[in-house]
Amino acid sequence: MTLSGGTNECTGFGCTGGTVFKLDRDGSNFTVLHHFQEGLGVFGSAGLVEGRDGSVYGTTHDGGASGYGTVFKLNPDGSGYTVLRSFTGNDGFGPVGLIQASDGALYGTTSRGGDMDFGTVFKLFASTPVVVIDRIESDGTGARLNLSGGAASQTFQIQATPDLTRPSWQAIGTNQFGIDGKFQFLDAGASNYPTRFYRSATR
Repeated sequence: MTLSGGTNECTGFGCTGGTVFKLDRDGSNFTVLHHFQEGLGVFGSAGLVEGRDGSVYGTTHDGGASGYGTVFKLNPDGSGYTVLRSFTGNDGFGPVGLIQASDGALYGTTSRGGDMDFGTVFKLFASTPVVVIDRIESDGTGARLNLSGGAASQTFQIQATPDLTRPSWQAIGTNQFGIDGKFQFLDAGASNYPTRFYRSATR
């Protein structure tokens, strides 16, 4: 990314802008993928992160809906530019880079803003977490469910029903996902049913 320049460099309020570019590793085929503009984020800050979905993610120091910077998503060919978050000042001002952690979320920091204007640490999911039940193990204490794909520290409710023809889902407990987006849940009452079906729901 570049901090300034590009076709949208100057506005009535001064010079802003910046670009996202790509080039081959030998320096050839330089291409500008995106020109920043004030309402959608300006002053590209830090570098880009390649997400697990193949898109690239980055931050702008300024611009966005409130002028305090953005987190954005872009396809590698330059299409699909999307602002995922416009900072408001209360949640931070001037984001300065991202990482994608093992739970699939984007983590970053801001240089200013927050409760005391000293900056913030933030977490943002690029898409809605998809929770899956990886496996169910039966032992002497009941049925042990292993789930993954959740947001770290997010609470999910576990529901069960004995019949899918006319299901009557009942909440049987809750748990929180760990930093790795996983958790286990023990259904101690599973042995009371010849058949048991499970699902998770955001609480």
